[in-house]
Amino acid sequence: MRRQQLLGSTLTRRKGFTLIELLVVIAIIAVLIALLLPAVQQAREAARVSQCRNNLKQLGLAAQNFESDATKFPPAILSQLDGQNDGVPPRPMRTGAIVHLLPYLEAKPLYLAFKDANGTNNPKIVDIDYLRYVTPSFPITAFPTWHGLARSNAAARSKIPALLCPSDDTSGPPNSSTMVMIEAHNGGMTGWSFAAPNSTLWGLTNYTGVSGVLDELPGNPFNLNKWAGVFICGKTRSFRDIRDGTSNVFMFGEGSDGLNNLRWSWVGIGGLPTYWNLPKSTRDAGWFQFGSQHASGVLFAMCDGSVRMISRTINAGDATLPVATNSARKPLYWRLTSMADGEPTADF
Repeated sequence: MRRQQLLGSTLTRRKGFTLIELLVVIAIIAVLIALLLPAVQQAREAARVSQCRNNLKQLGLAAQNFESDATKFPPAILSQLDGQNDGVPPRPMRTGAIVHLLPYLEAKPLYLAFKDANGTNNPKIVDIDYLRYVTPSFPITAFPTWHGLARSNAAARSKIPALLCPSDDTSGPPNSSTMVMIEAHNGGMTGWSFAAPNSTLWGLTNYTGVSGVLDELPGNPFNLNKWAGVFICGKTRSFRDIRDGTSNVFMFGEGSDGLNNLRWSWVGIGGLPTYWNLPKSTRDAGWFQFGSQHASGVLFAMCDGSVRMISRTINAGDATLPVATNSARKPLYWRLTSMADGEPTADF
């Protein structure tokens, strides 16, 4: 009987934890979470950066393959604005460079939806030599537009994961607008957008071609001639034009701006200039700026196929001043933009 009582007493004392023991366990778990969570978050962001880097690399390789086949890169956007500030208003709803690269991004059916948009294999929407179709009786303003044809309009709504930075939230607030055409040209920047609710229809991108530096000149507010990049309106470039070296010139850059009220459509995004500084990693970047949600910087694809992480502290000049007044030696950010400015980038 005595043994049974002792055994019963022992079993009774072993039930559950004391309050102090429970608090100790909770404290240990909290400490472990505090130690491990940053490491997990860093690992996830590192994976996102790697994916973003790969996206840009594939885009750069697509452009290289296009140039190999066509002997030139596609223009930033098919437009009558050919780099001259001639007072001619831009024609909206033209296809941007990414559309021409779709066959090299494993998206040829989407490309054919633009090429055959009117059902007669009419290539005017995507032909980079589109100006050859212009006649007195058929001016460029009479060209069909992707938005005006049902098949290409539907294709422009396609979501292409390889064109999205995984660190960026492209959902946007309910009042978001989507840029369906952006042109950098002599005369400045031109953009066309759809406001909500139609803004949610279009496939988006976080990547765009680099057009160069918008240089202010007397009598002509903006000029792209000396500081032109690979992608500008209405003009095609080739590797022969990249005289500063393919490893020293930007080709594509990130434009991830989080929950900004403006987003980019891949169908009409042209080239963006680097006249404005890289924005900080916030959600208030403008639609005309390169930027990123990566804490470590902004990714750019170079013309040699490599991808570089560019620090936000890079010398980008004073974006509030005309180009000519910044310095005798142009900021490094601008020198990496131009194909043939002849200025060194040894500090890159």
